[in-house]
Amino acid sequence: MPAITYGTTTYNIQVNSTNSSIPLVSTSSNPSVATINGTTLQIVGVGTATIVVSQPGNDAYFPATDVLITIVVNKAPLLISVRDTFKIEGTANPAFTLNYNGFVLGETTSVLSAQPMITTTATLNSAPGVYNVIAGGADADNYEITYRSGSLTINPEDSTVQTMVAYYNNGQVYVKLFSPQTDIGKLMVYDVQGRFLAQKDILVNKGFSATNLIVNNVSSGNYLVVFRGKNGAVTKWLRIIK
Repeated sequence: MPAITYGTTTYNIQVNSTNSSIPLVSTSSNPSVATINGTTLQIVGVGTATIVVSQPGNDAYFPATDVLITIVVNKAPLLISVRDTFKIEGTANPAFTLNYNGFVLGETTSVLSAQPMITTTATLNSAPGVYNVIAGGADADNYEITYRSGSLTINPEDSTVQTMVAYYNNGQVYVKLFSPQTDIGKLMVYDVQGRFLAQKDILVNKGFSATNLIVNNVSSGNYLVVFRGKNGAVTKWLRIIK
């Protein structure tokens, strides 16, 4: 049997016998990895288990030789990424947000035995610029965890430019804008071929504004988010992973 990735729930055990008068009996050596219900193999965790299929004898038949099936269940991949964000020089760091991509079987962060930690070198007194925001330290029995860092952009206190961050979640692009003055314009999303996918008219307040727009039928890849207002335009490349 080929290696299985956690998240596959069941397999049918296919072992045949020329003696149909005595039923086959299947057992699992490791019920924390796989359990047996009749001829159905139920995957419950990561690891290795040996499925033993036996057929006892009776007055007319000798017992059959056991059939051993070794299964290996590998961890499912889980990507934890940090959403980009920004702040004004001289202010406290914002609350950083994580995206999770890869949970299976309806599972959530509750299955993590250790929650991720977020670190950055940016502090209250850091100079304007772009700083890495790094996640790490998470653990889970059934997941192989990788990370993607994000960024914290610190704008000057007297900033005269617009800044934008964007992220994708469940069919929508969420956008956060910083503008030194009130503006009105269009928020648009394009794919890498320049094809228009979605747009929304928005009012941008002085300071921070947040909005979202629905983007249907997108696949994993890079997309361009554009806000074009009366005071200029600002763009942001967005990586979508599905």
